[in-house]
Amino acid sequence: VISMVIAFGIYLLFFGPWFALGVVLLILVHEMGHLLFSYLEGVPMSLPVFLGPFGAMTQIRGPIRDARQEAIIALGGPLVGTLAAVLLYLFATTLHPGTTQAFLFALAYFGCFINLFNLVPMSPLDGGRIANAISRWMNVVGLVIMLGFFLLFGNPFALLLFVIGAITTVQR
Repeated sequence: VISMVIAFGIYLLFFGPWFALGVVLLILVHEMGHLLFSYLEGVPMSLPVFLGPFGAMTQIRGPIRDARQEAIIALGGPLVGTLAAVLLYLFATTLHPGTTQAFLFALAYFGCFINLFNLVPMSPLDGGRIANAISRWMNVVGLVIMLGFFLLFGNPFALLLFVIGAITTVQR
């Protein structure tokens, strides 16, 4: 809970209180998707821990049978997170045009973007865990994508992910 409050405080600095709350809740829903899918797979998992402006994470607490099972658990977060963002979007379409509707559209788009971004096939992102079920070489594709994000947009977060992903890929 403390890590969630800290994450909210950091997002508050950039987005304001309502958008910060929405982002934290969308991230929480994403992480609960991992918990749901791990439960369905019979694999114990930790509760989410928020990582400030870097989202959140859960840890698998039991043995995984194979790469397929790991991929299913990894896919749970983006699936449930995207579903929540789409439902938020659909709810926004029922509202009269105005500030509230625009706010919910923006939050829904942000939710879809972070879940899509999380599917880049590179560790530590969920896409890296999913890609391992196909081939561990898919992480190299993810590194190229992340390097492209950095070179095209100059985003320091993409550079950080690229460095972490490169270390993880070499270790594999």
